[in-house]
Amino acid sequence: MQVTIASRNPNDRVGVYYKTLDAFTTYRDEPVTVPVSMPSIYQGHKDVSVWSPVMSGDAVPVAQYVADAMKQDIAAGYVLLHVKVEGRVKWKVGSWVSGGYHLFVTCPALLATSGSAVAGGAFAASAASGVPAGVNTTVSLKFTHPADCTVDV
Repeated sequence: MQVTIASRNPNDRVGVYYKTLDAFTTYRDEPVTVPVSMPSIYQGHKDVSVWSPVMSGDAVPVAQYVADAMKQDIAAGYVLLHVKVEGRVKWKVGSWVSGGYHLFVTCPALLATSGSAVAGGAFAASAASGVPAGVNTTVSLKFTHPADCTVDV
């Protein structure tokens, strides 16, 4: 899954150093993708920064109840994921640079689902009822609309 994350610095006196940033996706508070490191940058006054990390979860173990709940949501047509960014930031005012602060960002991502049962599908779990054993369900997930994020520092 690829997402686009934009950060706008509305301040005309304070710059932001994004020192470390890791993005990952959760479903019902359980990680479903591995963390992806994003590049460190300096964001100047009145500047906008954009990242587009690609996240995958092929090797992420999830509890059975999480997998079952996701199957139900996919069958119902919608899945609510949360894209999270965690990292460290520093503030710059003139020549002064602050100490590091933890950054926690959470962005809800409501995805609409569609798909059909095919042999050897990309989605490993059968999401639809009545799908024969050994036949996987290929599911397309599309963002329904952009969402505002919550940010804690």
